[in-house]
Amino acid sequence: MQGNLWRSPLNAEIYDRYVCEHGIYRFLSRHLVGLAGVADALRVLDLACGTGAATRACLDVLGADGEVIALDASAEMVAVARAQLPDTRVRFAVAPAADLARVCRRPVDRALCNASFWHFPSPRPVLRALARILDPVGGVFVFNVAAAMVRGATAPVHPFQVTLTRLVEQARGELHQPEPLEVDPVLLDQMLVEEGFEPAEQTAVCYRGTQAELMDLLEIPALLEPLAPDLSPATREALLHRARRASDPDEPVDVPWIYFRTRLQRMVV
Repeated sequence: MQGNLWRSPLNAEIYDRYVCEHGIYRFLSRHLVGLAGVADALRVLDLACGTGAATRACLDVLGADGEVIALDASAEMVAVARAQLPDTRVRFAVAPAADLARVCRRPVDRALCNASFWHFPSPRPVLRALARILDPVGGVFVFNVAAAMVRGATAPVHPFQVTLTRLVEQARGELHQPEPLEVDPVLLDQMLVEEGFEPAEQTAVCYRGTQAELMDLLEIPALLEPLAPDLSPATREALLHRARRASDPDEPVDVPWIYFRTRLQRMVV
């Protein structure tokens, strides 16, 4: 994961508490591990592992001789993951995603990235590095992106999100300009092919939770900041708490995700 806030011990603590208290990361990880076929693998790369949600899901299905390389750019996130997963099958590493070839000296059968792909400043160097460490025979890479960040996909907007957006607009004195779409599947496929992969297969999965989960998710400083980067941390937190008080935490929400699955189409020299 990228960004200074991802390298904060407090952010790592709040993030991990969210992962433990709510089911969405376990839900996303199980689908990721299933689509990647981790149960049939020997060596797996968990790219941008965070505090270890997907790493744990890999370990649940991986054989006794299997190995997971769990890599993240945040030493603080890795420290939490290492403390919670004292499993000899895991090797933790701190490095930017684009430097993963330096960390993975041997090919991996599977690579996966859970709810983090859009954090990479540029995906091309990451894909290029993956093409060099994936096993050319059967190597698979799977990652997921919230449908709201995928061009052409549809995702509902929930009352809490609307309320928070309006509060941010009031604080700024101007209309909120949403962040640009993060993933264009057409451009992604073009990039994948150029870096030696097949076009990605897409699978839609929907998580059903509550607005309380959306509220708690934005308590993570690194996830709240992008919504209003020009406001102070204290102002962002105050707006978040006002939006929470004005919203029903028990209201059901559907959060659709798109999974992208690809494999190497040629050996990269």
